[in-house]
Amino acid sequence: MISSLVETMDISIYGFETNDPFSSLGIFLLGLFLFKGIVSYMMYTEKEQAINLAFVDALLGVSLCTYHMINNYLTIGGVSIRLEIVVFIPYIIKLLRIREPWRIATPKQ
Repeated sequence: MISSLVETMDISIYGFETNDPFSSLGIFLLGLFLFKGIVSYMMYTEKEQAINLAFVDALLGVSLCTYHMINNYLTIGGVSIRLEIVVFIPYIIKLLRIREPWRIATPKQ
């Protein structure tokens, strides 16, 4: 029933893109967007584990961008530098700086 409503959908993140939300790549990317949404909500509501999950999210983003750049170089032969890497570096540094104050400030649940 759902597939009759949504046959194609452009999904793209970190250089990976697909038009089929029900392919293995589409499901992976949708899961990644869901994970990012959960991390964002946890950061917004100041949950205790939000910083740790945000750090995992950032490392996952860096590793996926790096994989895509290496895969592009090996298959196509062209060098592609993802700009997300440039944004992730200050983001990871900020997360490392606020990790301890976040742990102290958030109430234990």
